[in-house]
Amino acid sequence: MSVELPWILPDGVDELLPAAAARLEYLRQSLLVHFDSWGYDLVFPPLLEYVESLTVGTGHDLAIQTYQVTDHLSGRLMGFRPDMTTQVTRMDARQMQSRQINRLCYCGSILRARPAQIHGKRAQVQAGVELFGHTGLESDLEILRLMLESLSVAGFSEVLLDMGHAGVIAAVLDTLQLTETARKTLLDILSRKSRPDLEAFLQLGAVSQEQAALCRAMLTLHGPRGILDLALTQLMPQVPAVEAPLREMMQVADQLTALYPGLSLYFDVGELRGLDYHTGMIFAAYAQPEGKLLAQGGRYDDVGKAFGRARPAIGFSMDLLDLVHSAPAEPIQRLAILAPNDLDAELQALVKQLRLAGERVITAFPGQLDTAAPGCDRQIVKRADGWIIELIPE
Repeated sequence: MSVELPWILPDGVDELLPAAAARLEYLRQSLLVHFDSWGYDLVFPPLLEYVESLTVGTGHDLAIQTYQVTDHLSGRLMGFRPDMTTQVTRMDARQMQSRQINRLCYCGSILRARPAQIHGKRAQVQAGVELFGHTGLESDLEILRLMLESLSVAGFSEVLLDMGHAGVIAAVLDTLQLTETARKTLLDILSRKSRPDLEAFLQLGAVSQEQAALCRAMLTLHGPRGILDLALTQLMPQVPAVEAPLREMMQVADQLTALYPGLSLYFDVGELRGLDYHTGMIFAAYAQPEGKLLAQGGRYDDVGKAFGRARPAIGFSMDLLDLVHSAPAEPIQRLAILAPNDLDAELQALVKQLRLAGERVITAFPGQLDTAAPGCDRQIVKRADGWIIELIPE
């Protein structure tokens, strides 16, 4: 930061003025009430903890997103949380230790060392839910429904749901039996969906001609519901293990279509996001027609093993700052009552009573005109029979 411009914020760090801050707080409260209505209990993970706890079992991506500092008390490295999913997983595994299904929700600040995309935010307000203790399509469907309906609460009525399954790419990679170097190269190419780079890779002879067809299919198998049927035809002859995850996606897609007839669905059979820790369904929701990412999640059954207790787990998260900036800007205005600057006991008792009842009461400073307080539609005035509330004349 330039010392000549001390008001400049770092890239990817934002601040909210009153109108946007009011929308953020309204959204936060609305979502937490909505999560609670589905039976999800609120937890508050710490903002700072040891790096190992924040990154264990999550792969390389989250580790490089973690800001690290040295703990002056222990000398160990600590990190500011870049995501809250691992923290909630630790709480389920170590603190709660029950065999029952745990439905947990959260909302708080996270900090990332670098944005996930160009012009992305490093300081975010993350809200989300995690469901522990159930494996199966029922919990997959519950989380997907809760994500879609939470976005509706946030003001997004038209979204595109993009779905994949970690089991498909895992089965294909097992069949290819690549060296570690070749595996990393192929995954990078598939993540960028670069056909020229794929063809150059295939020319190196790392896979057979039949396996090359599999690689090309993974690059192109993305689109509407019919792409899942095509994937079965193209992949199953060489990789029978893809049948189960593909049919899981088909079943969930059909159930979602029945529940939300207008929902736009898109499938990416070669989805690689979070491959290091996702074990099942992977999904993301985008605003229509802008295509902006709103929420994302997936199944991650193995992460809890790092904390001594592997449990089935699935969840989603969203950045409330992104939602506030992306949703239609509807001003949230609370009309207030203007009170005179007077320490009269009866007046102060009335003001206290009004505030306890949820009213917003603003005290006028000396010399301030009655109509000078913005957002006030009423005022407290003294009449013969005492202090009363009147409308402010227009």
